[in-house]
Amino acid sequence: MTQHGRPLKDIGVPPDAASRLRESERLPAKMYSRRKRIAVILPAAYRGGTLRGAQLLARAINDGSERAGEDADVLFAHLDGYEENEFSDLGPLARRPFAWREIDAQAARRAMRFAGDDSWQPSHGAYLIPDDGVDHLQGCDLWLLVSDRAPGPLLPMKPQIMMVYDYLQRYVPFMPEDTSLGYIQAARAAKRVLVTTKFTEQDALQFAGLDPSRVIKMPMLAPDFTGHAPRACVQTGEAYFLWPTNPALHKNHDVAVRALQQYYERLGGTLACCVSGVDSASIPKGKFPHHADLAKRIRSSALLREKIHWLGELDDEAYRAKLAGAAFLWHTSRVDNGSFSVIEAAGCGVPSLSSDYGPMREIDGQFSLNLAWMPRDDAAAVARQLKKMEDEHVQRRRLLPDRTTLSHRCYGDHVDTYWRVVRQCL
Repeated sequence: MTQHGRPLKDIGVPPDAASRLRESERLPAKMYSRRKRIAVILPAAYRGGTLRGAQLLARAINDGSERAGEDADVLFAHLDGYEENEFSDLGPLARRPFAWREIDAQAARRAMRFAGDDSWQPSHGAYLIPDDGVDHLQGCDLWLLVSDRAPGPLLPMKPQIMMVYDYLQRYVPFMPEDTSLGYIQAARAAKRVLVTTKFTEQDALQFAGLDPSRVIKMPMLAPDFTGHAPRACVQTGEAYFLWPTNPALHKNHDVAVRALQQYYERLGGTLACCVSGVDSASIPKGKFPHHADLAKRIRSSALLREKIHWLGELDDEAYRAKLAGAAFLWHTSRVDNGSFSVIEAAGCGVPSLSSDYGPMREIDGQFSLNLAWMPRDDAAAVARQLKKMEDEHVQRRRLLPDRTTLSHRCYGDHVDTYWRVVRQCL
């Protein structure tokens, strides 16, 4: 835990906090009431869909409170290291960088007493606090953490809600057991745990053992890409489909590359495959152990070397331009909470071919995407579906939802629901 900053000897509070608290107890409520303040906290340096989803969540709470006539102040808190343009989905909301700081059990007990909880006792040797250079987010009435992936136990100075997108560790062995247990314990300590698919809801109950009364399934929020997404355009140059991915184990690269090899070498596939995403250019280099055999396969095939174009990470504008020119989008993950990529593709007028698993079926239903499906484990069947999409992608464009329908289902229909749930914890 010390890798996230030098341990602090103590946690500070404003020197007159206790006196102000005592004074407020003698005043009528109307003299010190104020707008509620909510911190939406991104506990790790996420990018991509999680960063975008966290910003949308903050906006939904803000917009929902306004529509209810109960305006709240929403602060988006994040770690350092981002560029300004990465917060384009946040709108006018305030944001504040912070760093995790570690305090020992004695300091944690003292901090909780300052926060008004004399009965709290530590169960860990050390705790994390968000050091924002102002007041450790103590000016907020509620903390909403977007994921359970804080790097250690948080000091519960404020009530906490947690958004948990998935429990991938149940299906893919990519984290130590004690790390997984720490995340589960953090979720168990929250007042509410929000999930966005039935699939993750069941994992929260069966795998994490969370109290069913505190787990709430929410509608999925997605960026409204329709307002600024270019519509599908006539391809010029080499025709292609787009494969957004990253090096994570659950992205199913081995099956995907074997399917590509069969698509090109056995089925005579003609579309190029353009690959984009964070650190995706490392995949053919075998940078990670689970890509070693895959990299050899790519090097040994002249057609794979010719037809797969590794674009790396693209900024939003470049990505959407590339997407708009694609015949279709290819989503290959084995399991996760679903992907915004197929929604963004629909906003651009581009159909998608997706791995068939529960959360993607739920996304397909909520957003009326009419996705084409492929199995997750049968490379030959995936190759056949790629060839079928090559032949049918023009017809499949007619099955996409219109922009107005998609826009409402992405965001506007759900902000009231988010505010109702959040306000119950204030």
